[in-house]
Amino acid sequence: MASGSGRQQQSALGAWESEGGHLAGAVPSPPAIETSLREEYRVGPYRYTDRACAEAELRRQQANLIAPTIAGIGKDRSHV
Repeated sequence: MASGSGRQQQSALGAWESEGGHLAGAVPSPPAIETSLREEYRVGPYRYTDRACAEAELRRQQANLIAPTIAGIGKDRSHV
């Protein structure tokens, strides 16, 4: 029975690959070309490769949203 279920799995896999799901193998780069992957962090319009810098920018942006209200800037002072 195990071999029958194996054939069913292979058949299902073949059906999936025939629908464009097959992933081609990676093409090796020539030795003179180096490949690297890096994480990128986005904070508003800014992009960082260092998470600590991205977190610092987030804190700056959050502080700038709070600071004007604390300083009284942006409040409606028409009643004063």
